Amino acid sequence: MIILPLVGMGVHTLSNFITTNDSYVTPVSSKHLLKQGTLTLKEDITDAQTDIRILKSDLFETPLSLNTLQIDDELIIYNKVEKEADCFLLKDCTRGAFKTKVSRHSVETPLYKLSDYAYKVFFPDLVLQDTLADRIADLMNKTSLSQISFDGLEGCAYTGHDEYATSRFVTRCYAQFDHNVLNDASRLNHNLWHIHTRMNWGEPWGEAMRTGQVANRIKNQDFFRRNLFPRMLGWFLIRLADRKFECSTLEDVEWALSEAAGFDAGYAMTINTSTLNKHGQIDQLLKAIKHWDILREAGAFTEEQRERLKDPQTEWHLQAVDEKNYQLYPLFVSKRYHCNLAELQPGQPGGADWVWENTYSAPCKLQLRVEGEGSVSNLSFTTSEGVVRFPCKLEGGQYLLYDFDGKTMITDKNYNLIERVNVEGKLHLPAVSSAVSFSCEPGVGETPEVVVRYVTRGTPEKVSL
Repeated sequence: MIILPLVGMGVHTLSNFITTNDSYVTPVSSKHLLKQGTLTLKEDITDAQTDIRILKSDLFETPLSLNTLQIDDELIIYNKVEKEADCFLLKDCTRGAFKTKVSRHSVETPLYKLSDYAYKVFFPDLVLQDTLADRIADLMNKTSLSQISFDGLEGCAYTGHDEYATSRFVTRCYAQFDHNVLNDASRLNHNLWHIHTRMNWGEPWGEAMRTGQVANRIKNQDFFRRNLFPRMLGWFLIRLADRKFECSTLEDVEWALSEAAGFDAGYAMTINTSTLNKHGQIDQLLKAIKHWDILREAGAFTEEQRERLKDPQTEWHLQAVDEKNYQLYPLFVSKRYHCNLAELQPGQPGGADWVWENTYSAPCKLQLRVEGEGSVSNLSFTTSEGVVRFPCKLEGGQYLLYDFDGKTMITDKNYNLIERVNVEGKLHLPAVSSAVSFSCEPGVGETPEVVVRYVTRGTPEKVSL
């Protein structure tokens, strides 16, 4: 009999944020959109008028993002405010904004300035916020969704009711769930201690995995412990290569997993569909997640091992021997070494001389990337232990990956295999500073930069279920 694992489906919400294409905004805007305040028209406005005079108001001292006004069923966006003697002139207004209906309006009609947020969203008042909570509960019950993240709970405070509005929103959702729903949030309000399954915060989108809010992630663990709350490290992102970041590596992911094991903490690992389809090593990363979590949840790591795993300055690799036995390797992951071939003098051979610091005397793993336009070929590394040669050619954006067993491949920027390479020699580093000479032949035309990072590993420790 095959027993399939239970997979639950969930949603991630931005709580009470209302996007500009929502039915509460268009084509007829709700009267319960949150208002920053009321303005007074100086004169009637026609359906074609784009400059609108109003009495002076201090509401414009607080800058907003959408600059939206509400009058009757119409929404209006103003683009500029000019001060006149006794009034303000709202210039270059967009009438019928967000596909609402353009109308004439009497001077006596209230004109409201709507509250908004930098995400280009509006907020509800407390009445509409209750409706949003009811709709979320109805969605969860009709679909049997089993998890929800209440992200952006700070938006509830914009209603003017502060923490009461936050507690009211979550409690109203929770009280209507007709089945068990795991839920988390980035904010732990006093009244929600008994509702939230866990807290999970740490936004990874603009940082590399090892640098994204590490201090806060670690600091939160003691807070969770003191408050008898499940420990969570926050969100991590497995990404493809883009203009700012390299594609996520196995070392990146195992760094996060080792922290989770050390603190006995859960986490959220974000992987979108494109990454699953295009990351050339995704199977390795998913297997690592599986193995680390099996051991963490089984309590297989000793207390002494966990103390060392907690240190964010350490690096680890977990290797499965069989279904119950594993080897835990301490790693040394180097900084990145750069060889800018464009800076070479005429006639100077391509290459660089470096001093590599190393913790372990062991075989070496290499990751070499070619940045920019152009190509390099016939690469080699010379150390006191010998020479290793790679008789191949790499184009800009490609990687040369050399593992601990000497297997070598060329991949694209997302580690998808292009070709395998037969290596001459082996790369071995002593556990001291080591002089390393790198050599390559630049192609004709553009000269790229070569970026090298190396990894060594120490004696493995046994970890068993």
